[in-house]
Amino acid sequence: MALIQGVIVYPMNTQKQKTKQWEAAYKQALQAGTSTSTRRAYTRDVTYYWVWAKTRLRRRQYRYPIRVDDAMTFILDHTGSMPKKVQMALVEAGFRKGTGPLKVSTIKRYLASLSVAHNEAGKPSPMLDDRVKLLLRRLRNANANEAAQKKQAITSEILKEMLAVCDKSLTGKRDKALLMVGFASGGRRRS
Repeated sequence: MALIQGVIVYPMNTQKQKTKQWEAAYKQALQAGTSTSTRRAYTRDVTYYWVWAKTRLRRRQYRYPIRVDDAMTFILDHTGSMPKKVQMALVEAGFRKGTGPLKVSTIKRYLASLSVAHNEAGKPSPMLDDRVKLLLRRLRNANANEAAQKKQAITSEILKEMLAVCDKSLTGKRDKALLMVGFASGGRRRS
């Protein structure tokens, strides 16, 4: 260490040591500011992404930032266009319970975890790209339109069958009353 014009100048090896100390303190502060369950969820989601990337995109290295195209492929694959072979590999590895598309909210959770990983690594997140945002918004809107389709109402015959199942207990009488009131009101909820 030397004092030059009132400034302490550290030798190069000490400067590297200070950088490592800073990095350790930074990681420790991030860990301390995040609950264990949240940290575990982030780790699980990011690990899932990298396993998917290795299987689907043949990525061998875990580098940030991930490409915007890779993030968009991840989104599209998980809304129904993932090859069956990749789906089965993820199921067999224990990363998915079954095949088929995921809900948009689940995909957004994966992307949020990836965004946190990018922020912690000091890299720009591709999830902030306008194309990624637009794709997610359009998928959410498309799913909202599908969910808005009306369901078939029950008929009086089905109601009679349901009422026949209710027993004479207090709980059974309550269930009967709820079924009859619901049927009589057309099943509409009122605030």
